[in-house]
Amino acid sequence: MASVSAFVIEEVPQGALAGIGASFGVASSGLELQGRGLPHRPLSLTTSQRVTMTWLPGYSVGVAQVLGAKEEITSIKGRWCDKYLSSNSAAAADLGPLGNAFAGIDNAIGRVANQVGLGSGFGDGSVNETVAVKYAGKRVEKAYKAAEIVDDMVRGATFVEVRWDNHARRGFITKFSKEWHTALDLEWEMEFTWISRSEANPPVTAQELSMGDTTSLFQTLSDALNLAALPPTFPMANDALADLDAGIKRVAAATQAIADTIGNVTALVLAPFGVARAVMALCDTIRGQADGLRDFLKNQVPGDLRTNRAGSSTTIKAQMASRPAALSAAGALGFADTMIAIEYVHRVDGILKQIVSAAVLQKDEYARRVERTAVAVVTTREGDDLRSLASRFYGSPHDWKRIAQANGLTSAGLTAGLNLIIPRSSDGDGC
Repeated sequence: MASVSAFVIEEVPQGALAGIGASFGVASSGLELQGRGLPHRPLSLTTSQRVTMTWLPGYSVGVAQVLGAKEEITSIKGRWCDKYLSSNSAAAADLGPLGNAFAGIDNAIGRVANQVGLGSGFGDGSVNETVAVKYAGKRVEKAYKAAEIVDDMVRGATFVEVRWDNHARRGFITKFSKEWHTALDLEWEMEFTWISRSEANPPVTAQELSMGDTTSLFQTLSDALNLAALPPTFPMANDALADLDAGIKRVAAATQAIADTIGNVTALVLAPFGVARAVMALCDTIRGQADGLRDFLKNQVPGDLRTNRAGSSTTIKAQMASRPAALSAAGALGFADTMIAIEYVHRVDGILKQIVSAAVLQKDEYARRVERTAVAVVTTREGDDLRSLASRFYGSPHDWKRIAQANGLTSAGLTAGLNLIIPRSSDGDGC
């Protein structure tokens, strides 16, 4: 019996490079739809040619500039229901009414025969049955779970390859609409925007920020922190104020270091690869300093007071009596000052949380930049030098300075165990 091809939406790793780390690549996994999990037919695919026409004054014939073929947006619809996802369902092989009827009888006989150990020539009960939805090779039995998988692909701007029979396209799921009949029954529609048919990964620049954006972001957050942590109106111990001020200055210094490092790109003092690595290290520094400041603030106000801002005055007064706030210069605060102190700590802590989040996201962004502009990351062995690496990757030992500049090295000699970035030869050391 003929089998129906699965409809596969598979995540395409964006050039995961050995040795860079898990943050530089996405493990490949796919959503596989078969049988009742398949989209409704037909699958409409449209290819168009991009042509720009220019009509010059006085000429009746236009000038055409052909820009190349484009795969138009594709929309597919389908329906997932728990009762079909949780059990094997018949694949929609088109054998005709009579053929399908006999196929169903054959498989039913085959299932019974297999259960009693007799075997059967009428089918084994599995030829025309399939799992409706699978993800990363495992059955998905709930409609809401299948929807969550697709939602994650959309929100994460996941680059995907879609395959059905001999058709293949690469691009993004740009819209996922859901109509829930019940909590167990879902009608859905996916919209795909294609980049190519199935060629090698094109450059993906979604959500990329400029280096100037990085400086502006951290400077804005640093200014907000200074404003939020102005000397409070409640009495605060001098040593606590000094520690808080010192921590804020450390965050500001790291922010300025990022601005200075990025500024060196224009001055060509640092190679762009070196800038990216320096910014990543500074993001770690800022994150560590912000986390340290958050811990400091948590130690100034007892946890029960921090989490019970909405509690009754009687409850808060009892907590104050048992655990006086450490922010007070005298070791204890009145009720009104305690409430002001708690709000103050929450306000400063909120800015620090934003700084930590920004540091994590910016580090990931610069890590992706390094990946996109590197051909490989190698770990040096005994006897390696930059000339031998240049010969291996560029075909000429004379290009060793390209690797040296990307890695901040001043000579061709190397020691074993270094992780080196090999920049692409076509676009230089651009980051």
